[in-house]
Amino acid sequence: MNKHIVFLLLAVSAIGPLYSQSEKVKKENKKINIWLSPGYTYGYSTANLGKLQSSFDSYLHYAEAVYAGDALTNPGNWQSGQLHPGLSFHLGASGMGAYFSVTHFRFGIDQSRSVLRASGYGRRFDWKERRREWLFDVGYGGRLVDIFGSFGINGNTYKMVSYQLYPGGVYSVNAEYPFNGVFRNLYTGGISFGGGIKIRPYKYIALDLRYIYGKASKEAKIGRDPGLSDNADSRDITKSNEFPADYTRQPLNQLDNYIVPNFSRHYFAMSVLFNFQSK
Repeated sequence: MNKHIVFLLLAVSAIGPLYSQSEKVKKENKKINIWLSPGYTYGYSTANLGKLQSSFDSYLHYAEAVYAGDALTNPGNWQSGQLHPGLSFHLGASGMGAYFSVTHFRFGIDQSRSVLRASGYGRRFDWKERRREWLFDVGYGGRLVDIFGSFGINGNTYKMVSYQLYPGGVYSVNAEYPFNGVFRNLYTGGISFGGGIKIRPYKYIALDLRYIYGKASKEAKIGRDPGLSDNADSRDITKSNEFPADYTRQPLNQLDNYIVPNFSRHYFAMSVLFNFQSK
């Protein structure tokens, strides 16, 4: 009988701490964890830049005809896919298996193409995108891993800078040549959605891996969407102030010869987050 009592006491003493630890974990899981996480993001994104490429091809045809005998180099197509850095900010909460976050991403995507002629003269084009994503993340919140879907909106600005190239590598955007200019759009936006996973290997460090599709708004069927334009006072008022969709069309100040920069993008982004949390 005494042996049974001793065995029972030993069993209770062994199971007791495990039960206590289990109850502690359960209580921890019931607590709401609130966090604020700034982060550095590195991503790869793709877009259909067909309208830019068509305009660029048009300039090549124009230059070949106008500068016949001054052979030019073709630098290749605009890149549809690029690696680029970014910043992100996350504010959210998780607990009892649920996860919610408000997330903001900022991306800068730049590339350049130069058409150089044998004489040393030519033209350089710098394409710059500044893209913003505002997302709501909703999903499962675990102790170390969160899985979520995302939806929200995007807002973007675009800029094309067209320079005259001179021998020796000097370039200028002054008003000497009609194609020179800093052509911008006001703003474009659309809806975004995607999903991802968040891993928290340490208390103050988290890793956010996600896919985002930033869908641009469609061009208006009726009316005229704003294109890329240069509104500088120094421009010749008899010439178009918009970035041409087709350089071979003359005169270039026709009202429909412009590019509407509504480019959708697919993002694959990885963010290292500094996780300031309550739990």
